[in-house]
Amino acid sequence: MEQRPTRRTRRGTTTAASRLGIGLLLALAPVTLDRAAAPAALAQEAEEVETEVVEVQEPIGLFLEIAGLESDDLTVPAEVESIWLEGSTLPDAIVSVDGELVLPDEYGIFGVEVPLEIGANDVTVIASDADGNVVEKTIYVVRED
Repeated sequence: MEQRPTRRTRRGTTTAASRLGIGLLLALAPVTLDRAAAPAALAQEAEEVETEVVEVQEPIGLFLEIAGLESDDLTVPAEVESIWLEGSTLPDAIVSVDGELVLPDEYGIFGVEVPLEIGANDVTVIASDADGNVVEKTIYVVRED
């Protein structure tokens, strides 16, 4: 998803206390403001405004990634009787590979061994979420004769 920068503005001088995250400063003596000096003090405060760009991460929708594949078509020698299929999705997604339930871990990573027949094999991976969203990918694996 695209990330949108936002601006966070903090006014005033940065003191050692504010850099340490201390939210309350105690004044030891009363402070008086000279009305003639007020515009200069406000101008100085305006010059001391700090601006920082903060990356805002949009909520991630349902996704399905299969690791290690440069394309959806794969050819393997006859000696290869199965492949290890690993991917990622949302941690709370429901994943099935060729109709078999596969549980993702707490990070959304899942893996399963898929047996291969000689010839063409279609391996279908489906991820779905509680809102009814579904993402499907099919990998075509040819096990040579």
